[in-house]
Amino acid sequence: MQAKKRLALKQDEDPDTQRNLDVKMKSVSVNKSALESTESHVSRNIPPYDTSATTPQEAYVLDKIILKGEWDYLEDIYNNLHQEEEADFSSYPTFVRNRIEKLRKIKVLIQI
Repeated sequence: MQAKKRLALKQDEDPDTQRNLDVKMKSVSVNKSALESTESHVSRNIPPYDTSATTPQEAYVLDKIILKGEWDYLEDIYNNLHQEEEADFSSYPTFVRNRIEKLRKIKVLIQI
């Protein structure tokens, strides 16, 4: 069995396989506009921003970075952090638990 695997690895391109591949590739359709639009989003791993902004708050609008459904979770974490008694964060993901001490040190200025 191992000898067959070695032989298969050493074989050159099989002409029948190449013909089948050519036939299959002709039937594949590529949506070039979809590829072009996704490439710009995938290639940059930064949140959406405004290049004409003059302040960080204008450049990175939180409502465009944090989805509406995620705000409830963030409010829960914030409220738990500011309770008088020690909150239990064991049910939260590791990502959150590893950052609790850093979050406690952040002083937030609320603008209304």
